[in-house]
Amino acid sequence: MATDTLDGIRTITLTGTAQRCPHVSVQNLLGRELVEQLLTFVEEQRSAFKPATVYSREAHEDRLNLEARNCLRLDDAGPFKATLKQAVEEILPATTRILGIIGPTPKPRELEMCAYGDGASVGPHIDTSPAGPRRVVSCVYYFFREPPGFSGGALRLFAWPNVSSSASEAPPIIDVIPRCDSMTVFPSALRHEVSPVVCPSGEWRHYRFSINCWAHWPDAPASPPPY
Repeated sequence: MATDTLDGIRTITLTGTAQRCPHVSVQNLLGRELVEQLLTFVEEQRSAFKPATVYSREAHEDRLNLEARNCLRLDDAGPFKATLKQAVEEILPATTRILGIIGPTPKPRELEMCAYGDGASVGPHIDTSPAGPRRVVSCVYYFFREPPGFSGGALRLFAWPNVSSSASEAPPIIDVIPRCDSMTVFPSALRHEVSPVVCPSGEWRHYRFSINCWAHWPDAPASPPPY
């Protein structure tokens, strides 16, 4: 594990390389004041959150598939879009270097908000498309009321395949526990899932909220996303 400071406020931590699950955690990304603004925003936009869908390559359209993705989604970051993109742009040069991603610094292009209530989860998947390396880096930002009114909801990362391992050997995994005002950054081709959330009250204010941001190679052509 390696820890460094980006700007005197944000702390960046690299973990998981020994288990072939490379990811970077950035703490204190936006600050408490902006977290409160985000919580107010999701409260105001509650009715705008809709069940998340999954892109069907066979049907060439988005479809509801609760086994693959069971959460609520807002296809926008509202007035926070510019702030989020700027924050991601600021940390990408350091995080991609630490992750060993070679090439020009990816650019944040896609943003979405997600809300996870009781039983919400996302099945194993990767964020890239077979049609081409549209997404290079996946970033997940967490925010919620504290103390949390939920448990679970960890981001589970599956290790890169090891050609020297036997076929029956299960790949190592790492569970990243959500921490308010933190962002986890990892390669989009790394297999991952979100473990089920337990939210006993079922109240919206106790949900686990996150913002997904995907960064692409500069000038990369678009292709249908897996999610």
